[in-house]
Amino acid sequence: MYSQNMKRTKSGADMLFDKMRHEQQKTDQLAAHHFLEATLEHKISNENLHSELKDGVLLCNTSLVNKLRPGTIKQVGNKDLPFVKVNQKMA
Repeated sequence: MYSQNMKRTKSGADMLFDKMRHEQQKTDQLAAHHFLEATLEHKISNENLHSELKDGVLLCNTSLVNKLRPGTIKQVGNKDLPFVKVNQKMA
């Protein structure tokens, strides 16, 4: 009987798929990084795009939202409270 605890060995096709998926994610992140820098006219760290954008302050302060839809963000709070960050993203 096949045990659920046994891990299935990845085939060559699975490993190739994983590699292609990882490369596509890197390509997508680089494209997003270039788009944001060009649109925001602001240098963004290459280290970790997610950590740069996760609180929403950079996107609001540099007016990406207002460039895409003018007048959307009226005021940006820089408080480090989760509910303020959510309100900034939802405003």
